[in-house]
Amino acid sequence: MYKVQKITLLTIKGEQLERYHLLKNNIPMFRVNGFLDSAGKNSINTGKQYAYRLRKYFSFLESRGRTYTKATVKDILRFVDSLLFDTGNAFYIGGGRVTYNTVSHYLTVIKEFYKYLEDEADVDIKVHVKREKRSGNRSYLYGQIWGIEISKILERRITRTKSSREYDKWYTEDEKEALLSNFRTLRDRSVFLLTLEGLRIDEALSLREIDYDPMAQEVRLYHSKGKQKGNVGASVLLSSRTVKAIDDYLYNERDVALMLLQEKRSDWKYPEKLFINLRDDAYLGKPLTYRNFERVLKRVGEKAGMDPSRIRTHSGRSTKTMELLHHQVEHPEDNITDEHIRQLMRWSNANSIQPYINQHDKRLAIESAKKIHKRKKEGMKDGQQD
Repeated sequence: MYKVQKITLLTIKGEQLERYHLLKNNIPMFRVNGFLDSAGKNSINTGKQYAYRLRKYFSFLESRGRTYTKATVKDILRFVDSLLFDTGNAFYIGGGRVTYNTVSHYLTVIKEFYKYLEDEADVDIKVHVKREKRSGNRSYLYGQIWGIEISKILERRITRTKSSREYDKWYTEDEKEALLSNFRTLRDRSVFLLTLEGLRIDEALSLREIDYDPMAQEVRLYHSKGKQKGNVGASVLLSSRTVKAIDDYLYNERDVALMLLQEKRSDWKYPEKLFINLRDDAYLGKPLTYRNFERVLKRVGEKAGMDPSRIRTHSGRSTKTMELLHHQVEHPEDNITDEHIRQLMRWSNANSIQPYINQHDKRLAIESAKKIHKRKKEGMKDGQQD
């Protein structure tokens, strides 16, 4: 019986770190948890996903009378089949039909786990022991599992998997204006503008009223990805347009809702959240939720002439990233580096930028090509002078 449990670790410096560990029959799996600690050091959500992926994998192996130390590639293939086609209670996922990306992520976690075990084994075993003696037909050691190619495993199965849902990851200027003109409340318009400033939707919705500073034109984040709620030590500068939208919301909608709440309920409490429900119902004054805003955004997208099934809450952040990249190549005099962009977008490492880049963006490609051509010409001139 495998179970995922959230735990708190105490560092030598007295810092508290949250992690997700795996237990078997309520006993910690120390070697497995070492891997989960490593996976979750930059993002607690990553550690959580890895823990739940491994729990399902270990449960499957146990149903076949296997342990992870005795697993083979054949066991991995059977596990993939169970994700795709099994309709039993133990392995039921969306009707037994999941996306390519979902199965690919399971395999990535499993590969990384065995790679970690391989590296750990190298530490434990004497250097003079030869590799070929440690590999075996049923052993995970030295690439038996972590060397598998995910694409080849899924190639013959891909026709039976659901295709990944396609989203509009970036807004054009016309789409942004069309969306902004169709919001029915200043509140929803403000939240959308915050996503265009680069905030994740959970960062925007978790903001408290005291986190907004109109004089400094910034919001101090109360919650951010992979960090505990509280002062996460990050703030985002806002455009005058966004500041005006939030101010209008505060004075014309939020204050009105609070006056109504005070009239209707004697036991009312002043809400700390910046964005609250405005409708005169049981949820008046309660925090605006993700699901609520997502529904609003899809409805607004449909009114703006966009496909609501392709609308997502994260596209504002992707659009902001592309705007920064455009500025980087079009205004080299500002010296905006990739590290500057990483810090502005609050990523743990520079590689996080890759999913946000529109590879089909002609404007970025042309400007980058011009930049490279200019550098080559300058280099040739310098060479002639020498």
